[in-house]
Amino acid sequence: MLKEYILFVALGLLFQLASMIKPFRKQVKNREKTLDLVACISVYLVNIGFFMLMASPILLVSELPFMQAWYQYTAPLSTGMLLIIHLLLIDLLSYWAHRIMHQQWLWNIHAFHHSQKHIWWLGGMRASPIHVMMMGLPLLITVILFPAQFDSWTSLVILILFLANQHWLHSNVTFPFESKLVYVLVTPQMHFVHHSKKRRFSDSNYGFMFSFWDRLFGTYTDYTKQPKDDVLGLNYSNSTLRLILGIGPKKRLKASFINTDIHTEVKVVEK
Repeated sequence: MLKEYILFVALGLLFQLASMIKPFRKQVKNREKTLDLVACISVYLVNIGFFMLMASPILLVSELPFMQAWYQYTAPLSTGMLLIIHLLLIDLLSYWAHRIMHQQWLWNIHAFHHSQKHIWWLGGMRASPIHVMMMGLPLLITVILFPAQFDSWTSLVILILFLANQHWLHSNVTFPFESKLVYVLVTPQMHFVHHSKKRRFSDSNYGFMFSFWDRLFGTYTDYTKQPKDDVLGLNYSNSTLRLILGIGPKKRLKASFINTDIHTEVKVVEK
């Protein structure tokens, strides 16, 4: 996975340069870079452990009789068709995994990602260990269902697309024709709304690559109607360690604050 992270950093620096040239949001000093770097390393290690742990279960499932029959049925599919299927299926499953983590019973494992107060390419790597594993499931399911052996060129294309998309979502950059692109692709400004401190906005625009999932399932928020100086982050306080571990605040939040538009930290009540 080392080459993947070298490519990850290289693409990230390109998006950082682009955001310096043409940002859509006023640049402010980012004091969270060290935390984001630590989070990036953590995600790297968790990913390695998770996929090593899942290797045997994947092999076991793939050898089941009904899966072998499925592989024979899908064998005639061309490489191009499999590429399209992989992109669409991973993105659809990622949409739902992301949306599920916004449910209150799973919110704490996702809150670390939303604690960032700055939009920049490395900030997208903030994630608790369980968050990382949940977002790895779409890839695992797709690989189990369509374990096609892509050639090296096709694998590289998929890798570049997903890494570039990760940076694209979390970069403070304006792209040409973004108002047109957003009908098909999730753009930086569309995803920016998702990181709002207001829960009614952060509980929308769940998509990663394709924006039509949000439109199809009724979770799309028009970024053009939101202020570009909107406050980002959480609407309550929690320690960094607890956020990283995916644990909620020591004090229980009032139910009435679950979906609030208050920009200041919300009050808490004792358990």
